[in-house]
Amino acid sequence: MTQSTINDQITDAAAGAALLAAGHAPAIAFAMLDLAMAETLAASMRNAALRQQLSSLSASAATTMVCARLLGAPVTDIVPTEPGAPKGADHG
Repeated sequence: MTQSTINDQITDAAAGAALLAAGHAPAIAFAMLDLAMAETLAASMRNAALRQQLSSLSASAATTMVCARLLGAPVTDIVPTEPGAPKGADHG
């Protein structure tokens, strides 16, 4: 019988830790998969909300322009024609 300098308890503890890590691997993999799916779903929901907000903004702008034209208001009073131009400025 050969004598080892490593205690049998240390060897058993190391083997148990390796077995525990191998046993937890599938659970950790599924947890990471669930996390990736949740993050993807959250990003798509955020994008959908942003698209809805931008669509509403565009519809409001179009409604404002139609109402201004129906009332005969000059468009330059609503939207400046050049960046930084004061509202109502005549650029003609």
